Amino acid sequence: MVIRLLLVLFAAAWLGGCAPAYVAGAGQTAGDLAALTADPQAARGREVRLGGEIVSLSHREGKSLLTVRHRELDARGRPEGQASGRTFLVESERFLSPSYYVPGRQVTVTGTVAGSRDGRLLLAARDLRLGDYPRWEKYYHPVPREWYDGDPALEYWFTPPHFDPWHGGHGR
Repeated sequence: MVIRLLLVLFAAAWLGGCAPAYVAGAGQTAGDLAALTADPQAARGREVRLGGEIVSLSHREGKSLLTVRHRELDARGRPEGQASGRTFLVESERFLSPSYYVPGRQVTVTGTVAGSRDGRLLLAARDLRLGDYPRWEKYYHPVPREWYDGDPALEYWFTPPHFDPWHGGHGR
């Protein structure tokens, strides 16, 4: 019984002592984009964590440049809620594949403030975490809406399994 109590106390002390050190060692702070954008030179070199949804991806001079529409982060560090109307740039030294970093996909970026470019905050990426792929309307509506004029009464018949041009339209 005493051994179990000592193990529980030791585990609690170890977890209690290491958790703050881990958070403090990470140096991550959820950045206020408005404050960072107002004076990016003052924040230069500071490590921040921002999130949002990808707007575009480009590749130049061996680097990848993401444009991200900012959203606030929830308690788990995932973007949530409505977009704030601001965008920021993320520069990565590694190649970011356009098949993974698609517009509309959510991303959480941990990086160092590197200044500004084109009036937007520029982060040098250290860690990129992707969310789920965005919903693709063509998956749910494989037939263009123009075929049935967007009429809700006809939409049912022009979506699977009712409309299937590859199997004679019988939905087999």
